[in-house]
Amino acid sequence: MTEKISSIPDFVPEKPGTVCIATDRTGHYTPPVENALRLIQEGDVREKTHRFIEDNVMAAACHTYIPDVTMLVFRLNSLKDLPLPKDGESTEHYIRNSLLRYIASENMLPEKKISLVDAVYSAMTRKEADCSMLNGCFMHETAYTEFIREQRMRKEIYRMQPEYVLPLTIVENAGGYLLFSGNDVGREGLRACIQHIADHYFDPHCDFGYLKIYECDEIKGNMQEIIDTSYSDHRYLPVMGHDFSHNRYVSPERLPDDVRERLRKVCEHTLKPDADGFRSFISLFNGNEATRTVVSKENHDIYRLLNIARCGYMNIHEKPFTYFETLLPLARKLERITQVKSAEQFNADDFRIHSLAIGRQAEAILHREFDVRGHRSVINELCDGNLEFRIGNVKLNSVQRAALADGHSVYLQENDRNGKKSLVYCMADTMSNTLKTSSAPFRNVPTYRMTEDGLMVRMDTAGKDKTRKGRKENTDKKRLKI
Repeated sequence: MTEKISSIPDFVPEKPGTVCIATDRTGHYTPPVENALRLIQEGDVREKTHRFIEDNVMAAACHTYIPDVTMLVFRLNSLKDLPLPKDGESTEHYIRNSLLRYIASENMLPEKKISLVDAVYSAMTRKEADCSMLNGCFMHETAYTEFIREQRMRKEIYRMQPEYVLPLTIVENAGGYLLFSGNDVGREGLRACIQHIADHYFDPHCDFGYLKIYECDEIKGNMQEIIDTSYSDHRYLPVMGHDFSHNRYVSPERLPDDVRERLRKVCEHTLKPDADGFRSFISLFNGNEATRTVVSKENHDIYRLLNIARCGYMNIHEKPFTYFETLLPLARKLERITQVKSAEQFNADDFRIHSLAIGRQAEAILHREFDVRGHRSVINELCDGNLEFRIGNVKLNSVQRAALADGHSVYLQENDRNGKKSLVYCMADTMSNTLKTSSAPFRNVPTYRMTEDGLMVRMDTAGKDKTRKGRKENTDKKRLKI
């Protein structure tokens, strides 16, 4: 932002003075007035010049990248011919069109000429911002080359916008914080973040826990490192994009305490995995110009099925979805039941029976076609290696779980030895969506047991074992590595 100045500090024209100037040769950035121009006539000139350089270095920490600023220090024997700024003239205009032209006309050479990027690097590596005596030495350092490469990359990421656009938008969920600037890349990141949550709303492997969104009107310290962290290389491809994996989140400890205390909450959501929760989430962001969130076809199907399973009813006049035709016969029966001329003609028992039937049919489709957070089928859970199943003294291994997922029963010999007779046999009951246990074999359900060498063998009523064939018609014996 270009700031206006009406005058420069009072000075004695007849006395010598030191003029400190900071200017961006590209014109993309204008330092604040106090950092762009200082006139020194009194006190320790060396110390004040050093302070001028350090103040510009400290200000750079609050920018998207280190601006292409050059700091110049001139010693003038007399200030009587020094041009004065006009009323309301901008700092940049005064320095470029008046002050520097005057200095050039007097053939003055700067006592110090330091690029801001060199000063920041020197402060980082040598704890000394004034690197005028080291001009050109950094070029031979590998760390300096990497530092310059990083700044160029950040310049490209922020599309030559050196200043952060405020307010910051901060997204919080169970993974931590994601901070988005008001710059183009930050706005795109926020939109992609909310869309990512919407797309994975029902994903059992992406449980975000909750959602809170804040705004922050200030940047302090080294917050540059934690802003827009989602923007990164797309693996090995030369493409930049937004990544919302766990390592992109900022832990609460990295967010400055004084900043956390000043956060202004914009909205929050519980992210409950049901139809009402999803509808309220989408209503928050679908019509929001900053997010413009859309609903995927899969999530629309899940939402409709959850709604039908809960209400036990499907409106046949609503917009069709993928499983509309499957549920339509029961929905039409319900429609006919409700289309009566008087309350006496309404058959509540028929309505209850068909309502329960369409609800169960919708739920069966959910379990068969999808893996929905909060509504997972026992089969999907058995196939999820991240979950642990323990029946009595037995922790089910992958082979036993595969047998259960295939619709078979498993004999757990360890429970038989330890007197837990009711937990000796186990099977997955898809009707109740639970694991059922019994002290006796389940009728008409093939039962398998695991041998000491890791084979799953079938048990028959005659007491003879038959080796179980593998899944997908694989006749090879499966061994459990233990």
